[in-house]
Amino acid sequence: MVAMKRFPGRSSLALACAALTVAAAVSACSSSSSGGSSGSSSGTNSDSSSSTSACATKAKAEVAKYEAPVSFTASKLPKSVASLNPSSTTIAYVGDTSAEVLDDAYKGMAAAAEKLGFKVKLYNTGGGIPQTDQAISEAINAHASVIVPSAVPLALITSGIQHATQAHVPIMSLYETPENGPLPDVKYTVQLSGTVTGTEAAWFALAKTNCKLKMGEIYSPDEGQSVNADKAMKATFAQWCPKTCSIVSASETNPQGGTSYTTTLTSSLVEAHPDINYIYSEDAGDTTFILQGLRSLGKINKVGVDTIGGVPFEDQAIKDSTSGLSAEVASPGFVYEGWLAMDGVLRTLSGGTGTEAIPQRLVENSSSASSNPYASLTNYPKLFLSTWQSS
Repeated sequence: MVAMKRFPGRSSLALACAALTVAAAVSACSSSSSGGSSGSSSGTNSDSSSSTSACATKAKAEVAKYEAPVSFTASKLPKSVASLNPSSTTIAYVGDTSAEVLDDAYKGMAAAAEKLGFKVKLYNTGGGIPQTDQAISEAINAHASVIVPSAVPLALITSGIQHATQAHVPIMSLYETPENGPLPDVKYTVQLSGTVTGTEAAWFALAKTNCKLKMGEIYSPDEGQSVNADKAMKATFAQWCPKTCSIVSASETNPQGGTSYTTTLTSSLVEAHPDINYIYSEDAGDTTFILQGLRSLGKINKVGVDTIGGVPFEDQAIKDSTSGLSAEVASPGFVYEGWLAMDGVLRTLSGGTGTEAIPQRLVENSSSASSNPYASLTNYPKLFLSTWQSS
């Protein structure tokens, strides 16, 4: 998927080949010496050490910021809930609820809608693009008031979006990546940012290696969030440690993600580049298979694994010091994100435009935060309802 981290349980391709495409992602670039002799065009060893020290200091500061607790924030709605006529308003949720995390998001949004008196109708698409376009058409014909496609890239469902626009039915997208859009006809999104997660993962690995890092990346060129995370990591390395940091990437397609293909890909990547310090993937479903690949090479806890989290396996592994998972860029959980989706629906129905960012927090393995990184959001249903009803 272009817009969203991918999930375990989605359809996978057979492992037809394990050909590895490895690309050097960050090229070393020379830095001029501020204290060098006249005519010098490259930095000295002293310059390099100074630069690495500055990078390490910066990395520690960034990690401290990303590990800080996350609090609930929401603003008043543009219009009151009562003015939106809840009893006569139907919300169409379009997504693949065979994926547990998307089912959780649906349940969260449905629970929030029930509290306010709105009706929700589920259109389970199985994750297919034609099925999503068809579901949008069905929702329009069923007189839905707003349509919520979940975890599907807007750029791939332009047919359905155009149909909705012509029918004057607004779309509120859940999990679209803001760096990719949104499309002009989609006025509101609730999103996870690939740039944010890539930057957080990069700084964590830099802090752990004192900015002497070779990052192995499981990269999905057909997924926008993976592309954005890759760009963000490259930008960080190019600015702060161009001589001591690099990325090597192994590519998998969206359907190959979160399958045994990822295990083979990881093994091949590490065998080809034994100096890899950390491995990162934007796919929440990849982690268990990355760890299997490292385990087969005897590299568990020798090569760090730093991924986006939020699914049950990652949540459990981050608590276990022997799991091999070093850190996760966690989100509060998909039920919570369903409540955020409902907030986006209310703002869309009120004529609002913009995006809401799903909170994320960097959580280290076996840290004090690993058991409950979002303790500050324990009462989020009450907080949402209070915000909505006071509008």
